[in-house]
Amino acid sequence: MIKNSLEINQEVFVLKVLEPRNVRPYNQNQMELFPPSVQSLIEDDHLCMVVNDVVKELDLSCLYKKVSAEGNPPYHPAMMLKVLFYAYATGIFSSRKIAKSVKEHIPFIFLAAWQKPDFRTISDFRKNNLEELGMLFAQVAMICKQLGMVKLGHVSIDGTKIKANASDAKTYDIRRIDREIKRLLDEAEVSDQQEDLLYGTDKTGDEIPEDIRNQSKRIAKLKEVKKQLKQRQKEKINKTDPDAVFMKTQNGIKTAYNAQVAADKEHQIIVAADVTNAASDVEQLLPMVDQAEENTSEKLNQCSADSGYSSGENIKALEERNIDAYIPDREYQANSGARK
Repeated sequence: MIKNSLEINQEVFVLKVLEPRNVRPYNQNQMELFPPSVQSLIEDDHLCMVVNDVVKELDLSCLYKKVSAEGNPPYHPAMMLKVLFYAYATGIFSSRKIAKSVKEHIPFIFLAAWQKPDFRTISDFRKNNLEELGMLFAQVAMICKQLGMVKLGHVSIDGTKIKANASDAKTYDIRRIDREIKRLLDEAEVSDQQEDLLYGTDKTGDEIPEDIRNQSKRIAKLKEVKKQLKQRQKEKINKTDPDAVFMKTQNGIKTAYNAQVAADKEHQIIVAADVTNAASDVEQLLPMVDQAEENTSEKLNQCSADSGYSSGENIKALEERNIDAYIPDREYQANSGARK
């Protein structure tokens, strides 16, 4: 049925009547003659503003001197540092999630100044500057202390097992590595002979099928792992992540790292951090206490940690340094059925 103009106008009128009158205009297509700056969308006391100001005060010469004068210019180290520090301060550690945040979240967009480094760039920046980031972290702790954000009277220490960048199925002992190298070499030899018969012996390596080329790379990698295994005299080693070791985690036995964090109790500012391949937390307590005091140049008065850090040696060492220890006894906690 064809509607006349009166009926159509009546329907439009009804639709407009259904909308509330006392609301502010809402138009997603509205253009701005002078678009606001990203910074104007952020409160002055926002954490990203603090990170931005703190990084400005850091000595970044250790990063600047690593920038090559040749090739394509990299992203500015200060920008990368701000993005990383803010991400870690807000609990985002995945390079992929950080890369997504610089595209979607206003604080990250402000710190990155609309630049969009991809996840591989972010990951490589971290891996290529591990030592420098550790030094800069100490500077951050000192500045936060001067700003009154850190009072080291009571520090809480905790550790967590971070799953390594590797599959447990890729972990080999020496015998398994030998067997796989031999099997792959034999298979590659058979394939080469078949290819010689099929294509002729005068062809270059570029004509070899992709899967055969991958096997050659895989064999080279296995040989490298075997060499590392002999040097370190480890029973097991992982091909993808050689420094990872087996650890007991909440999800069972996994190849992992043991990440340690010490935080100021009053402001929850991280004053020390480390990643180790030692499975036990017991040996990490005193090094974390030392690092916290070194980073802040302040004497520790109290220390709390879970029962995983409990040992007679640790308690005695803290007492000798006049540090009050709040660490549950491991045996008592196990017998009582309480959690760590």
